[in-house]
Amino acid sequence: MKVELEDDAVPIVRITGQKIRKALETPATLMAVRGLTGAFGLISTTDPQSLTVELRGDSVYLHRGVASNTLIDIRLDFNSDAKPAID
Repeated sequence: MKVELEDDAVPIVRITGQKIRKALETPATLMAVRGLTGAFGLISTTDPQSLTVELRGDSVYLHRGVASNTLIDIRLDFNSDAKPAID
């Protein structure tokens, strides 16, 4: 599965892209995600950072900001393991 980032990606997009690539190395995770379509936003609770993760069947595309087509918005502290809030 291909993970693509926007051109000139900001650090939070690059970091999240690397985490998704690592997660997709696990066969069970790859099987669970492959074929899914839709988008979700990740929004920082501690600063203005945010990004959109778009699932496109056989690829994942990440870009800065939260797109208007997100189905789920997840609010989290990117520097903590605390449970995120899901809208």
